[in-house]
Amino acid sequence: MIDLDLPNRLSFGWLLSDMPQRKTIALVHGRDRIEAAQPLCETARDLGMDLIILDKPGHWLLDPIYTHLYSRFEPLDMTIDEGFPQRIVSALRNHRVDGICTVSDRCLLPVAKAASMLGLPTEPPEAFSKSIDKSQTRLLNCEQMDFLVVSGVSELQERIASRNFTPKYPLIVKPSIGWSSEYVFKVQSITELSLASERVASRPNSRILIETYIDGPEVDANFVLFDGKVIFFEVSDDLPSAADKKGAGMDADFFETANVLPSALPQKERDIIRSHLHSILLDVGFRTGIFHLEARIINSEMEYKYADGYLDLRSRSQRAGGNPRCFLLEINPRPPGFQSVYATRLTYGVDYFALHLLRCLDDKARFQKFSQAFNERTCVQNKSEYWCSIVFFTGGKGGICRTADAFGDLLARKSHLGKNIAMAMAFYSEGDKIPDSTPEGLVFLGFSLVTSRVSRSLVRHIGDEIRSSFRLEVLS
Repeated sequence: MIDLDLPNRLSFGWLLSDMPQRKTIALVHGRDRIEAAQPLCETARDLGMDLIILDKPGHWLLDPIYTHLYSRFEPLDMTIDEGFPQRIVSALRNHRVDGICTVSDRCLLPVAKAASMLGLPTEPPEAFSKSIDKSQTRLLNCEQMDFLVVSGVSELQERIASRNFTPKYPLIVKPSIGWSSEYVFKVQSITELSLASERVASRPNSRILIETYIDGPEVDANFVLFDGKVIFFEVSDDLPSAADKKGAGMDADFFETANVLPSALPQKERDIIRSHLHSILLDVGFRTGIFHLEARIINSEMEYKYADGYLDLRSRSQRAGGNPRCFLLEINPRPPGFQSVYATRLTYGVDYFALHLLRCLDDKARFQKFSQAFNERTCVQNKSEYWCSIVFFTGGKGGICRTADAFGDLLARKSHLGKNIAMAMAFYSEGDKIPDSTPEGLVFLGFSLVTSRVSRSLVRHIGDEIRSSFRLEVLS
């Protein structure tokens, strides 16, 4: 097996004409937990980079058990305001840095501005500004979908009263600038529309985006661009969330349940996704970097149905009218979440964290080499090694965790699952305090990566069995 895999996994040029110089990179926002911070910090180390972390005073990374992950820590007021970019610049005034990066949505625009002020590599701040504001990206969607942006509930009521806006349910209500599916609601009536708008308006500095609900299959589309060209692309299927179910109430959420890659959509639909979203990225102003986009397919040939005991994409019983089209949900000009980074490493051999760091240094040679996927000749489809599913575990009512090792307990009960679990992490263990989940912010308890060289159906079956077997005892 090793002899068979080596030509596939090592199928790119390993040698550079020049030895890369050791560089220093500043990371703004050290992440909220070790599981998210560690892979990024370790990737910087493996690439021969010195890492300076900028984050709030007293950050958990200052604990001596974590200081080996970086070279230096600079305390920083992390308030997202007009002065944030200048504070980043000031924090680095005594350091020689070769690049600045972040993987935090809230920090993307301030970091781009700071990099511009310091003359360091970055994409245009204007592009970041457009991409994080969904009301601006809707103008580039090339779809005649109704949407409305208002500053508050009173303005919404005025627009409805003056008949400048006629609601057609179901609708999506969300912040025009928001993150991680927080404060996203599907509403079915004027009462729910008003209530959801009030909740979104309660967030500081938030305008309210109201738009048509698209019920087609949702995908995560990840692009690696170099000088405007796509040098790596992959798309995964984002299985339906609680709010996608028919009859789901307003408090049902859009947080992820599972992703499967490669996508099961027909090749022509994957090509539509690639072409449409690539053109939007260029229109926004991006040329080089890693971009995580979310979209839905209108008039897809596929739909989610139950068969053989599990839910997955299957051919539609009846085709909807019209040709398939891609509808952009959001642009994230950064790598996907660390769980997806791990999944893509396994499935395609491409490391988004490594590429993100190299882009921030404008290291063109390594950026291009590390964007090459596993050898296509030995892959199942889409240049992948095998099928992979990310299974997310979410909480409900919080409390004190009583389980020492959730996945150890699971495998003790279900040992046959172990051969298909490539990675598993529980974010809480005995003694940890788990916060309550709310519709505005779901608590993630952990995840697992399920892999198979046999079939997609196998990773779906095993993923569902793991989900039903996962236990985390909580004392309220």
